[in-house]
Amino acid sequence: MRSLKMIFRFSMLIFLLSIAPPSWCDGIYPSSVKKLPSIELGRSVLLLLPKKTYWDYLPWDWLSEGPVEWLDEGYVSNTGYSVAPCKYHRRGLMRINVLGKKSTILKKRKQELAWQVTYCNAGNPGFGVNAILLQPGTPDEKCFFSNTNGCNLDPIPSLKASGFSVKRVCGGGAVNGYKLTHPERKTTYVNINYDFGSGGESIYFILWMKISRNTAEGLCDQ
Repeated sequence: MRSLKMIFRFSMLIFLLSIAPPSWCDGIYPSSVKKLPSIELGRSVLLLLPKKTYWDYLPWDWLSEGPVEWLDEGYVSNTGYSVAPCKYHRRGLMRINVLGKKSTILKKRKQELAWQVTYCNAGNPGFGVNAILLQPGTPDEKCFFSNTNGCNLDPIPSLKASGFSVKRVCGGGAVNGYKLTHPERKTTYVNINYDFGSGGESIYFILWMKISRNTAEGLCDQ
């Protein structure tokens, strides 16, 4: 009799789990990125950066077949795009998490929020991509306001977990410059910028494809 009761309780538990409501964060915004894998931030940076044998500038078709939902065809002029290193850009969306934590947005339900990746060129687009921007949110849904969360996650532990050596070269406040070294990638400098205000907070990265050691401290003047 006791064993029958145990079997009944176990069966009821399985039944209840089968009809339980889905996770409050099982949706993804926008839905077009649902097919993409969620990649840890440090691994995403590894994916975006060139190997040591690669040239100084990336071509505009870099990762065209990768885990990115591209929004622009080729590259376009930066009309209306205010980020400093972009006179020409190519935008896409990725699913990125920071050591398992995801940015979210409240729609009818709380949903995972995609990250925007932007290839940039500050001058002649014929030289390809000389900077890459990464930021939580999309062109139409900025990760900043009170309807969003996970917009200001600490990236340094994530970068170190993916094998990067991270050395601060300038800053210490809202604008920070770091030197990133990795055994499989070219040495890279990055701006990690924090955006704070009464409406919320956020973070964005600028990965520089080519910058001299002598001008590295000028990263924090960007």
